[in-house]
Amino acid sequence: MSRHLFAAWITSCSALLALGNGVGARAEEAASPSHVRLSPAPAGAPAIEGEDRIWISQGPSDPGPHESLSVKYIPEYAAQGPITFDCDARCDDAIAEGIVRLKIRDSSGKALFAAENTMALAAGSNVSRFEWPTADLPDGEYTAQFTLIHSPGMFAAGDQLRIRMLGRSTLQQEMERAAGRVASIKQHLDQLAEKNDKPSYGRVRILLAEDALAESGRALASSQWPVALDLVRYASRTADSIGAQLALMDSSSELLQTVPEPELSSLGRLNGGFESGEQPVFLVGVSSPSADADRLSHLRRYGLNLYAFALGPANTLVDEKRAAELGPSLDAFFSEAKKLNVSLACALSPNPLPEWALRKWPDLRQSSLAGASSVNLSDGPVQSLVERHVRAALTYLSRQPMVNSVALVQRPAFEWGGDAVRAGFTAYATEIYKDRDALNAAWRKRLRVIDDVDIWWDYSRSSYQYDWQTYHAQLGSEYLANLNASAKSVAPGMAFRVDVTDKVLQNGKREAALKRETGRRAQTLDDPRDVGVGRGESAQGVDRESIAKVFDVNGCESTAPMHDAVYSMNYPSQSLLYTLLRSFAPDKPLLDSNMDLAPEGGLDGAHAYQYIHSALWDAALSGVNGVAVRAEIDSAGVWGGVFAMPESREALAIARLDLNRLAPVVAAFQRAPADVAILWSMPSKIYEKGYPYLPSVRRAYEGCSFCGRKVRFISENQCVQQGLDGVAFLVLPQMLAVSEATFHVIQEYVKGGGVIIRSGSPIPYNERGASRQAVVGNSIHTILVRGVDSPSQYLHALDAAFALGTVEDVPRVVNDEGYPMEGVKTSFTEFGGERYLYLLNLRTTTVRCQLQGRTQSGRDLIQGRDVTFPRLVMPLEPMLIRLNHVDAAPAPALAAIDSEPHTTVVRPVEAPKSDLEKKKVVRGGVAAAGQSR
Repeated sequence: MSRHLFAAWITSCSALLALGNGVGARAEEAASPSHVRLSPAPAGAPAIEGEDRIWISQGPSDPGPHESLSVKYIPEYAAQGPITFDCDARCDDAIAEGIVRLKIRDSSGKALFAAENTMALAAGSNVSRFEWPTADLPDGEYTAQFTLIHSPGMFAAGDQLRIRMLGRSTLQQEMERAAGRVASIKQHLDQLAEKNDKPSYGRVRILLAEDALAESGRALASSQWPVALDLVRYASRTADSIGAQLALMDSSSELLQTVPEPELSSLGRLNGGFESGEQPVFLVGVSSPSADADRLSHLRRYGLNLYAFALGPANTLVDEKRAAELGPSLDAFFSEAKKLNVSLACALSPNPLPEWALRKWPDLRQSSLAGASSVNLSDGPVQSLVERHVRAALTYLSRQPMVNSVALVQRPAFEWGGDAVRAGFTAYATEIYKDRDALNAAWRKRLRVIDDVDIWWDYSRSSYQYDWQTYHAQLGSEYLANLNASAKSVAPGMAFRVDVTDKVLQNGKREAALKRETGRRAQTLDDPRDVGVGRGESAQGVDRESIAKVFDVNGCESTAPMHDAVYSMNYPSQSLLYTLLRSFAPDKPLLDSNMDLAPEGGLDGAHAYQYIHSALWDAALSGVNGVAVRAEIDSAGVWGGVFAMPESREALAIARLDLNRLAPVVAAFQRAPADVAILWSMPSKIYEKGYPYLPSVRRAYEGCSFCGRKVRFISENQCVQQGLDGVAFLVLPQMLAVSEATFHVIQEYVKGGGVIIRSGSPIPYNERGASRQAVVGNSIHTILVRGVDSPSQYLHALDAAFALGTVEDVPRVVNDEGYPMEGVKTSFTEFGGERYLYLLNLRTTTVRCQLQGRTQSGRDLIQGRDVTFPRLVMPLEPMLIRLNHVDAAPAPALAAIDSEPHTTVVRPVEAPKSDLEKKKVVRGGVAAAGQSR
């Protein structure tokens, strides 16, 4: 390709994006050159000029307890002359003789260069310089490993750099090949379309490849050669992959199907999900702060079918008396959504507040809910604004067919106060205690008259906090129920929701204060030192169970950081939230209107794809029917943040196709009954600000979710009103307080032979923190979690409960010794005469899996491939396996359990396979949960 032709090719790639056929380039992230936001290429951009270049970026560092290494480098070099590295060795104490070594390897691990400096290291900073000659260095990727060694040969610290050598000729060759390959595959798909053969996966992926090529032109014009190369290689890999699928049509027919596109203007709600024409529909798309018609076309290009946006009072209220005319600003947006068949989820956020309201009520700028993400809805002026805002918006929205639901409130937060609230609380307390003496005895107060009852947020007495927080939550529920009734009067046929936060396990400090002071996330808080500071989510949040009963759609917002110290994705925060909300209202759809993936650090494209694809699949298997992922798209259609990488957009698009192609089976998993129920207790959430209960709930859910059976929550209200019929295994996290009514139900469940997994806590207090004389009874069906209740111990205990033989075995994944594996999630259901198994390895490494039961093979419907067990399962590779039919035959030893319900089963103790797999012993029906597997 000549220089002038190459320049024209770059310009044409950029023009693709300018015309709306492509989607923009990468967002700016200083940590990694592959996340640099790019400007459009200027018209007539020149071809690549100059010598070959070298790019350097930071790799993983490995500091020691008393020493560390850091390397200073220039991010970009011309490939001529040596490269200089200044390596700074920092020591707490002087070292008489230290060695700083450098070793450079190529992508195959072959050592190309080595050097070392020996010197006496002083306490503090010690700079050591290295020069690496790069003459005749071939194009490729390299690593530079720096190591600090004590004189006896002891490792002290390390640091690593990633190096990429890239030349003009390499770029030109790869671009030519990619452009030709993408054009060839696109032509082949167009020929198939003429025959009415339209493989949905191939058509979406070739558009992603086209857009990646267009983005590479931008990268070149901005001198971002590594970015351009990554994009070109993505396009080339994608085209090759599509070509291979087309060539192997018979063996991967699932991925060559045309996935039907249901009409979303008639979207309804059926059997706890969304449906169109009585077929389940899963919504996958993005969330945005505003209604932007231009973004809909970029969304729909990849087949995404959901757009979540917000309207605030600043959009709907002109002043104290007049509502805004919304048609001129929104008609084009809703018309475009109808034309493109994109379902819309609207949120009537109380933010942004209009300037005229802030001038009239300046105190609204200083919300009493310091650190809260929402205004205080209990403020009188805010309530008035919200109610007028809701009416003004619904008058317009009720005429729009593409709206699947409207959130009346996002992230609700309350702090009720004032004389009217105090008077109401006094009446509430009087109804409970009848007279002053009983109230004083319960609250440990010395009130002269009952009318002296007041609002004492910081009074730590458990009985008072239970009464006050319960009443406070009721006020919030009543307000939201009244707002729902008012909205129904304006738009009777519309579905409404409240988007609650994912802070359901937050206790003690608010998350903002906790992160500011300790750097830790509140959702993992389990340190008793943090209890007693702040009011906690239970005090100012909402009763999610009460809300779920009132509204048509269960709504939430969640955060899933793409980094976790234990698993290869954030787990179980989102899954737990979805399971909890689905447990409160299994007959209503669940919509996550703002899933924030919150990338942390540098991500490569393959990891981003695996993470997002797995997160969406696991969300669906946890009960979600619609997910709008927070994604940046500017007015030119340039995607930012983690979605600047085409792999991330591909994950969204492929998950949408997967879930709708397999929608009836996924819906069957959601509707399947759950054997395992974890007790959800508001008294324990309030008592001692949720400690130790809330951290224990997280650990219990995490461990139980790996047992191979479906897990749900059961609230105290559900226990009392519906009983525990149908609960095969009741899990009691480490809890200190439940109501007397719930305690009685638990006791009757134990007496009736119910299987309970619990810690040794006797649940010594009632809902108001008063001691009870009775303790939770034990039976031969009681499995005790001993010691600290880790996820491993809950998994061990639940697995021991299966040995009691009270339920039939189901297919599930186990290790070679027959134990379920922590970090490997499976679920089983039957539908339409077939048996299905969902499998996801959340570990950071590949794991060998056995399949318990007679069936040892099936068809993975996600990847379109046959699978057999035992097999090695890669991390973040979700599988939905339709198990093969087998003739009736004796089950293998792994599944064999004596049918006698009271038989003691002792399994042989094996040497531990890994840190996640350790031994377990079952004694007389009571399991002593052992070490972490």
